[in-house]
Amino acid sequence: MPDTRIMRAQATLLTAMGETKPHAPREGRLLDLYTVLMLVKGEECSTEDVHDASAVARQREQPGHPDREPFSDRENSVALLVRDAIRSAADQFSNVAV
Repeated sequence: MPDTRIMRAQATLLTAMGETKPHAPREGRLLDLYTVLMLVKGEECSTEDVHDASAVARQREQPGHPDREPFSDRENSVALLVRDAIRSAADQFSNVAV
């Protein structure tokens, strides 16, 4: 039986990430990692956390992807959008989760 808490968490995150189109993952490893960030880090999620999740997700499938480069202090607009969506979803989820 699927864990409905995880399913609700992912649905909340996908709704919050609607603003990041076309960068929002709809399924797969990256969505799973972003969901873990939402559940574990919540509103403390950083752009570096988002970068690391993206690097892990792309490690095998896209070895030349720019997210595989080490994180730098420069702001990444996509990472900022994703970070903000994760923080927003974490806040929404914590207000309705049982």
